[in-house]
Amino acid sequence: PELSPFCKSLTHIAQSDVDGAPPFPEALAAWCAWAAPFAPWVLASWGSYDRRQLGDDCRLHGVEYPFTGHVNIKAAFARIRG
Repeated sequence: PELSPFCKSLTHIAQSDVDGAPPFPEALAAWCAWAAPFAPWVLASWGSYDRRQLGDDCRLHGVEYPFTGHVNIKAAFARIRG
C-alpha cells in the first residue's frame, strides 16, 4: 500500500521501506525465529492500538498470534506518574 503523508511523518518509514519489505507472515516468522530463545513473549506498547493491530493482522493472514500477554506502557506510566 501507499503510505500517507501522516503515516510517513509519524513513523519516519519511507515508501521504499514498505515496497521492499517481506509480506507480514514472512516477517513475523523471521521475528519469531530470531526471538525464539526469549519465548514466551509479552508485547509491550504505548497504548492498546499495536496489540489490536497485530491481532487483526494475524487473523487476516491466518497466522498464530505469538504473544502471551500485553503490557500497556501508557497506562502503567499514567498509574506511576499520576
